[in-house]
Amino acid sequence: MECIRISDSKIKLTLGPDEVEKYDFEPVKNGEEGARDSFLSGFRRILRDVRRDTGFDAGGKRVLVRYFYGRDGGCEMYITKLRDVSRGDGVKNLNGAYLWGGPPSRPGAEQTEKWVFRFSDLSSLVRCCRILRRLGFSTPSEAYADRRRSVFYLALPGEHPAITEFGVPCRKGSYYFVLEHFERFSSDAVERLGRL
Repeated sequence: MECIRISDSKIKLTLGPDEVEKYDFEPVKNGEEGARDSFLSGFRRILRDVRRDTGFDAGGKRVLVRYFYGRDGGCEMYITKLRDVSRGDGVKNLNGAYLWGGPPSRPGAEQTEKWVFRFSDLSSLVRCCRILRRLGFSTPSEAYADRRRSVFYLALPGEHPAITEFGVPCRKGSYYFVLEHFERFSSDAVERLGRL
């Protein structure tokens, strides 16, 4: 099993056909007796081995899992740990309800560092903003453009698993680099670009 750690909260696993069989990680067929339990049992064993080998611990956390079976019988899997709702530092939707997390840990505490995601084209950025807007994402967000390379950036105070479908997370501390070197073309980007 090959494991690539994409970030502290996301990994990519590649299992060969022998490993899919070893973990009994076969696709679930509708109506097949006990298939779901067998599948979940195999998935838990995979997570246990990944934790032992890499230190990536998803135990007790909600996870988003995307997996793709290959023609050779192997499997590629992306596992993302979702934010713990009891942790704080949440993000509110338009109705004031928290999408994830909770209220900031200190009253009046503001987050200066922002999460930055890179998009290879403008249409990917717009599609991402459209999805976030539909999900009720309402925190301040900014869009930047590197016009020389036609690369776009979205900066916001939190993360959401839907973003990685369209963009790539940048390293921590990237916000200040983006702020200094690229042109901001939209404030309140999720709301404005999400309407397009």
